[in-house]
Amino acid sequence: MRGLTTITASAAVGVRANDGKLLWRYKRVANDTADITTALFHDNKVFYTTAYGTGCALLGLTAENGTIRTQEILYFTREMMSHHAGVVLVNDYFYGYSNSILTWMEFATGRVLWKNGSVEKGSLTYADGNLYLLGENNIVGLARATPDGYQEHGRFGIVDQGHPSWAHPVVCGARLHIRNQGVHTCDDIKAGS
Repeated sequence: MRGLTTITASAAVGVRANDGKLLWRYKRVANDTADITTALFHDNKVFYTTAYGTGCALLGLTAENGTIRTQEILYFTREMMSHHAGVVLVNDYFYGYSNSILTWMEFATGRVLWKNGSVEKGSLTYADGNLYLLGENNIVGLARATPDGYQEHGRFGIVDQGHPSWAHPVVCGARLHIRNQGVHTCDDIKAGS
């Protein structure tokens, strides 16, 4: 059976893909203001995170008699409060912005391993062992995805378009794509270029 999950203003929900039947509903992680970050599914668990003082939760899922149900709430914590940035999973750990602080957290336990101000509040993506960061303050950063703390390898500014930069950076075919309002840039990121 296939299911879909998202977070609404009032709850994180799971629905059956073929008919939309509600499979689970979890209210504590919804903030009723702006529940933006996409849920992350891994190892029969789903992770939700929102900002505005709310936090994050990991729910265990179980398939049973043609349905999916939440087995248990594995944790709820305020260590990750993602506003719009999303989280990326790398080797059973994830990186994401808790408000304006880049945070590295263990997926299974919610234990924080390190935090850093990096490019301030922003969004991120992962490729080839690196985190590509886009701060809403028009700063692009490159950092190594490592348990050894924040290791920045460079940063540069992009032209201010009069509003915060909230789009996610995209890496595709050794090119870094950055969108800021109506402007799109594409940079070659091959080694040695």
